[in-house]
Amino acid sequence: MGGRAPSERERWAYDCAVARLQDHSTRPLPLPRRWFVVDDFVPHAAVCGNGLLLSRGLLESTYLPAVLAHELGHLASIDGRLVAALNRLLLLPRRESEPEPREERREPVPDMGCLGSLFMLGFWLARWAVHFMRGGFALRILAPLWGGLWREHEYRADLYAAGLGAGRELADFLAAHALVEDYPIPFVWLTGHTHPPTELRIDRLRRVGV
Repeated sequence: MGGRAPSERERWAYDCAVARLQDHSTRPLPLPRRWFVVDDFVPHAAVCGNGLLLSRGLLESTYLPAVLAHELGHLASIDGRLVAALNRLLLLPRRESEPEPREERREPVPDMGCLGSLFMLGFWLARWAVHFMRGGFALRILAPLWGGLWREHEYRADLYAAGLGAGRELADFLAAHALVEDYPIPFVWLTGHTHPPTELRIDRLRRVGV
């Protein structure tokens, strides 16, 4: 993802946010083993394994403590390790940076007869076998179960952030930066969508009132 080591100024912002959150906890916070910065002006963060990724825009934002509290909620659970394990299951994942293949004009395929049809069938079965071994086939079948699990864990991470005194601030962040990205997903419980509706997350955080 192009992550880099943080600068001294970014380390200072991170340390100040951690100190602020630690004041609301009687136990040591589940801090990441390492954290990196992505030079993206859009404020966002992510956890994978014991690592944390923060965008440059978030480190320069007043919402840094709130979003960091949410990510620490993931680190306090198995979420980060689960993400890392699933990434390892996908042996040959497609990189988002790879350009989409161009649509080429296809010439009519000549009739190859019975032998050619059997060859194409074998080739198609081999492709699906590779897809299955990569983990993509199984994960696609289990997508509704994983999606429901991730959505519930997002609520739990929000609750963890509220317990660190960042509930209202996190609700404000979601309203300012995440609400506009919501789009209707029919039968969301049958999909692998990982985040609950932002408005419902905001509603829960407002009700906590911390």
